[in-house]
Amino acid sequence: MEGMALYLVAALLVCFPAPSHSQLYSLITPSVLWVESEEQVVVEAHGLNVATEVTVNVQDFPHKRNNLYQIKASLTPENGMMATPSIKIPAKDLIKDSKKKMYVVVQAISAKFTLEKVVLVSFQSGYIFTQTDKTIYTPGSPVRYRIFSMGHDMERLDRNVIVEFMTPEDIVVSQNTINPASTVTQTYNLPELVSLGTWKVVAKYQDAPDESFSTQFEVKEYVLPSFEVVVEPAEKFYYIDSNRDFQVSITATFLYGKKVEGVAFVLFGVKIDNDKKSIPDSLRRIEIAEGEGEAVLTRAMLQSRFRNPNELIGHSLYVSVTVMTASDLPRHSSPMTTSGSRLPCLHRTCPYALDFQTIYDAEHIGLWQRHGVSIVTSPYQIHFTKTPKYFKPTMPYELTVYVTNPDGSPAARVPVVSEPLAANAITQNDGTAKLVLNTPGNAQELRITVKTNHEGLPRERQATKSMVARAYQTQGGSGNYLHLAVSATELKAGDNLPINFNLRSNNQQVLNKNMYFTYIILTKGKILMAGRQPRIAGQNLVTMSLRITPNLIPSFRVLAYYPVGNSEIVADSVWVDVKDTCMGTLIVKGATAADNQIHEPGDLMKIKVEGDANARVGLVAVDKRLYVLNNKYKLTQSKIWDTVEKSDIGCTAGSGVNNLGVFEDAGLTLETSKKLSTKQRSGMMRSMI
Repeated sequence: MEGMALYLVAALLVCFPAPSHSQLYSLITPSVLWVESEEQVVVEAHGLNVATEVTVNVQDFPHKRNNLYQIKASLTPENGMMATPSIKIPAKDLIKDSKKKMYVVVQAISAKFTLEKVVLVSFQSGYIFTQTDKTIYTPGSPVRYRIFSMGHDMERLDRNVIVEFMTPEDIVVSQNTINPASTVTQTYNLPELVSLGTWKVVAKYQDAPDESFSTQFEVKEYVLPSFEVVVEPAEKFYYIDSNRDFQVSITATFLYGKKVEGVAFVLFGVKIDNDKKSIPDSLRRIEIAEGEGEAVLTRAMLQSRFRNPNELIGHSLYVSVTVMTASDLPRHSSPMTTSGSRLPCLHRTCPYALDFQTIYDAEHIGLWQRHGVSIVTSPYQIHFTKTPKYFKPTMPYELTVYVTNPDGSPAARVPVVSEPLAANAITQNDGTAKLVLNTPGNAQELRITVKTNHEGLPRERQATKSMVARAYQTQGGSGNYLHLAVSATELKAGDNLPINFNLRSNNQQVLNKNMYFTYIILTKGKILMAGRQPRIAGQNLVTMSLRITPNLIPSFRVLAYYPVGNSEIVADSVWVDVKDTCMGTLIVKGATAADNQIHEPGDLMKIKVEGDANARVGLVAVDKRLYVLNNKYKLTQSKIWDTVEKSDIGCTAGSGVNNLGVFEDAGLTLETSKKLSTKQRSGMMRSMI
């Protein structure tokens, strides 16, 4: 009897062989899924060469009772055993609770494997941009506005939008619901008795009211000016430890081009936090000849108001300028001489007592104020926000530094150097410079100091910043590495970007094996594409060329990895910036040569609009003088892309502490058949870039 039992067991072993363990199956999704938005996921079977069908399900969490979405895909040798099906979470099947985070379960099921991942859900499934016809209004005037609603792929969304008008005191005085599928202009009439100051238009989707988008406009009494005043400092900063004077140039020009003849009354001051402290001794009357004049703040003037100027480091200078045309000057001599200290009162109000946020108070009297002239000891600041915080020992470490002027603008053409690992570079127009450091093989961390190396600055005025980079931790101490490198800077749509895949391994079998890199490209918080880059045995460097298309604006991430056996994944990622430009084509001009000529008030002209087929174009005509009064609240391309950039669900400039950290920091989840699994995301972290 015992022999019979042994025989049956042996027969079973012959008829039902043990399954192969040479395969590695993986499921990759964005770490945040946007409701009502198509999202690509990546399913792979590494080491399998037999076609298999995969079903991808999206289910409610945690019960998994309802199938919210289902799609089938095929893994075949022809597609490299990789599929990128698209899933979509319908809003109607979700019960939103603003006090709780919402998750779904994404499953990939086939005859060979079952993988599932819990993924965070966001109801912010698009962007809302509000364009007003002006940036400044008087009480009682109409505010005309237009709503643009777009999805994460920048497509037009047909969803109801709640629009609220909010006073400077954050009181909602108007609320209505519109459908922005039409570009019809809406109107809100300001009351005659109204709060003066900065108002907001707040827009939010009716089915997702927790996520709002806002734009601003100013309400005040004003008269349209006839000329513009521009004040430019000789330098964008002021050395507090120098005896040099601070100079500004004043330019006054009528809007039709003629230079202003008159005088300017100038007052300097210091802005400490939100408090403006004027310097009375700096008050001067300056002649404006042929539209130009110059004013000076001396060290003595500054010290007359602030006994210890070193206390002003980190704060900023401001200058207020009142310009009067020669025809509007008082007929009698001014109470203030060019070296005096009192400004004549105009229209019963002394300009230096006004709120100098007001730029113009009368047609021929221009008031102007320049903020943000920082008081510093160095003219530059160095930032490490655009560089990875991890390196691979013995492999190049690309340290991207961002150099700014004191006002926060990018500092171009500034030499920078690093130590103790020596490298040098010069900043581009966007203020970034890439230093390539050769890293040692036994270091677990690198302490790096970067300094500006501007030829015209003494050593004590060079900017300095230090950081610590830590070594990437290989899985189980395997010594297998992947380093992604992109050398191009200031990319724009239409360029070709070479991406270098650098391989390093202590295992000769890995180096001598034909293999592939899987790469995933993410932009605007979504997977855009995925593919494979082959590698021939013995190659340590493989290069792939990526065409920069408009849908990669404003930035994107490249994540790549390769499997080692059936249990290890080696990964790296890099963040890439793209120049902010229009995704399409738009040209607005006069319909004929005559229409392009200068016109008089009341004339008619025809406009010719050229653009992409089927595009909708919204036009608004604005009196140029309004932008002299206030140009802060225009809907600009940079404002649009800054908003879109916030949907980047990655949180660093690339790489990670280990293979799973690379996926997590890039904004991806990973689940494999060998229990390699990223942590469950708990919130909407915003990118630190």
